[in-house]
Amino acid sequence: MKLDQKNITATISYVKIFALLLCIYMLFGGCLSISLASKLQSPLLAVLGFFVFIIAPLIFNKPLRLKFLKQIKFTFDEDFVLLEIFNYGTGILEKQQQFKYTDIHSCVLSSTSKKTSTIKLFLQDSKKVQWTFVNEGKVKEDTSDVDNNVSLAVFKEMYTLNKQILLLPPFYASKGGIIALIILTGLFITAIIMNIIYYSKSQPLTLIMGASLYLQIIFRRKRDIELFKKLNEEL
Repeated sequence: MKLDQKNITATISYVKIFALLLCIYMLFGGCLSISLASKLQSPLLAVLGFFVFIIAPLIFNKPLRLKFLKQIKFTFDEDFVLLEIFNYGTGILEKQQQFKYTDIHSCVLSSTSKKTSTIKLFLQDSKKVQWTFVNEGKVKEDTSDVDNNVSLAVFKEMYTLNKQILLLPPFYASKGGIIALIILTGLFITAIIMNIIYYSKSQPLTLIMGASLYLQIIFRRKRDIELFKKLNEEL
């Protein structure tokens, strides 16, 4: 008996490429403008460079990110999952991939925010593939829209068809994540003690930035643990 096919359509982002290019642009442009402003002794050039290379990318971040978005469609057959990647603007098919369920060894899900999640598949040949889903909240399954996490919906479909796929905890929910968090906690406490002993005007700002990063990691770990527990309860 042939299993009826089921489709899930979502938006993916090549966020690592975008972030790398953005960092290079801001770092190179910022250093260049400061260097030229210092050489020509022109404060106006420094202000202009700061706006063009630092402020402008932050203002136009959203429209720039659209260039790195794609539409992806998962079609679940009884033996394999077919992936079709389309141009985000034109809807033209750009790439197709097919993975047999028996070729998928394990899977890791993670969630960076309420609207962004990532699924990483580890294949039997030691290769891995990964997709980051954005603009979540509505996952299109066939003709109906369902409030869901895209990574979660995709994994459930694959697991239903092959229960041999292992679910692994994301990094921040794993033992390695706990060790990393303990180390970061120790470093942060050390930084606070050093700030008290060797106080300087610049250090409080550094501590605030460090605390912000530390809290982001804490919240990321909380989301990953909740997602991992939810999956284990439902499987």
